[in-house]
Parts: sequence; C-alpha cells; structure tokens
Amino acid sequence: MTLASMRANGVRSLWAVCAVCHHEAVLNVDTYNEAVTIPSFGPEMVCTCGGIIGADVRPNWSELPQGRPKNARSNVGNDLQQMSR
Repeated sequence: MTLASMRANGVRSLWAVCAVCHHEAVLNVDTYNEAVTIPSFGPEMVCTCGGIIGADVRPNWSELPQGRPKNARSNVGNDLQQMSR
C-alpha cells in the first residue's frame, strides 16, 4: 500500500511497533511523497527504548472517525523514531 492509497482511505499517520521490544508509536507522514510504500518505513525505524532497528509499520486505522477496521490493532505510546535517510 502507498501513502496515497492510505490517505485516500482517510488515514494520515502510521502505527509502528518495535520488532523486538514491542514499544509502539504513531507517526505523522504528511510530509512524505504519496508514492512511498508503507512497508518501506519499517527497516528505517529505531526504537527509542533500546535502539533496535526495524519495526512493523501499518496505517493508523484508529484515527478514522468510525473506528478502526476489524483486523487493525490500536495505537499506544510514542517510543519509536524514524532514522534519518
């Protein structure tokens, strides 16, 4: 899925979960090009708790007014940051 597709579905941020310690964060991606794919963010994420590189990244469906889709998980915390490119 691209950011354009995600935005077309009414979502403007990503939900990231550390691949090792499971800390979570919501990331605003308004400044990124619409052609960027959501999976491309995962390897670029760095956990602020343990410095682990890599995260599971998905659209933040919980920001939708009617709630999240059935298969989406909720967002909590802000312990991940994106590595500079």
